[in-house]
Amino acid sequence: MVKRFVFGAVFLAVFLCTLPAFAAGPAIEKIEVNGEPAAQVAVVTGNTVSIAVYAPEAESVRVGSQSAALAGGKWVVENYVLRSGKNSVSIVAKSGSGSTTQQIILTYLNQALPGANYYTPSILNVKSIDAFNKACLISFPQGDFLNDEGTAKPAGDQSITISVFAPGDKPDQYHTFVSQVYRVSVAESNYKLVWPGTVTIQYDSQVSIASGDYLTVWYSTDNAWSSSDMILGGFVDTGKRTITVPFAVRDGDEDGSYDQHGYYAVFIANRDFAEFDRNMVPDPNLEWSRPYVLPLWAKGVMERSTARGEDYFGLIKDGSLQEKEASRLEFTRMIVKGMGFPLVDVSGAYTPTFDDVTKAVYPDDFVYVETAARLGIINGFREGGEALFKPGDFLTREQAATVIARVANLAVNADQDKVSAELAKIFKLDYADISAWARPYVLAAYKGGYIKGYGDGSFGPLELFTRAQEAKLVYYLIKKAKKV
Repeated sequence: MVKRFVFGAVFLAVFLCTLPAFAAGPAIEKIEVNGEPAAQVAVVTGNTVSIAVYAPEAESVRVGSQSAALAGGKWVVENYVLRSGKNSVSIVAKSGSGSTTQQIILTYLNQALPGANYYTPSILNVKSIDAFNKACLISFPQGDFLNDEGTAKPAGDQSITISVFAPGDKPDQYHTFVSQVYRVSVAESNYKLVWPGTVTIQYDSQVSIASGDYLTVWYSTDNAWSSSDMILGGFVDTGKRTITVPFAVRDGDEDGSYDQHGYYAVFIANRDFAEFDRNMVPDPNLEWSRPYVLPLWAKGVMERSTARGEDYFGLIKDGSLQEKEASRLEFTRMIVKGMGFPLVDVSGAYTPTFDDVTKAVYPDDFVYVETAARLGIINGFREGGEALFKPGDFLTREQAATVIARVANLAVNADQDKVSAELAKIFKLDYADISAWARPYVLAAYKGGYIKGYGDGSFGPLELFTRAQEAKLVYYLIKKAKKV
């Protein structure tokens, strides 16, 4: 029995000695995350990180499921995507002699903290980008992509990055930041979305629900906020504490072209004007127009227009206390801005629709008139062989009703006899004074609740719209369309 044991022990010892030695894999000397030692990077605020592995004897390195590239004596994976919360990242270095594995733990804080970044490798077949737990949400139309305007072909890099910045200096005393600042960037400045989407931003949850009409999104190309930046307005969801605007804004070239990349932030506007103070302007009484004018001003839909001074908005004439009339041009601009219609591209040798509204004469408003004309919202006049818009003419009530009916896509009755019969019952005193072309639209706007007549049974089709009346009508329009 003893002999057998000794023999077996000797045989086992010999067998073990004849096995080849198992050599260790290549040494992993150091791992860096975003340029810092991995041991010092436990928590990150970006959804992607750069991981560098120093393994000089390795023939290949994998980081998670990705193959690292050898560059400058180290193995690198750029934009390694993390999940929200704790991430265990396995790193495997291989050579002909074996492999070595190490793990690092990274916790991604998916929050809108200054310095945070959210990287999306490609927007192709992506419906939306939800950054920082919906603090900034970009939605895309189906099939959208970034186009290279230089080559007129799809961009080679379809990535988008959203970065968070702390609010800086206010643009003026009337506007205060109520959100973080979000920069949206693409790989090249000439990469633009083919179809505009929307961007939705969360604002401070402590903002009063009653102040929703005074919230607006501003857009800046450089994060140096000033009155020259673009006020985008936006639809406010007070329940979710979010505001949504079109993710396509003019790029400042005055040709109607768009940029998406830039800085976005939510502001609350706080200002009043003399026309709403009966002590300063006792007559005419314009207090009633305050809840319409101020939201439109806050959202960049309606502009101050007066030489009286900073205290006044421009609802009364500069030389008297009479109400100021609304022009056809201003009404058109307000409609296009308020509804957020994508502006037509009027760059290059663009032929104007109207002979009296050209890019040279109206460099800022030309694109709004052309957009409205292309959408079939406005019509002009034929006089002396020319197509005229008459931008400086004052807006009549029947013209306003016609535009509103078209923009709101109201049902318009083409039977003139039935339309006239209905109008005769509603506006007994002056239905016959309504122009024949305007009657179907006036009836539609009346039935839609956008415009009413007077207590004496008249409509006043040729009476001029004032700026205060214009504000009320446009506010109702965009409120019903959920654009504000």
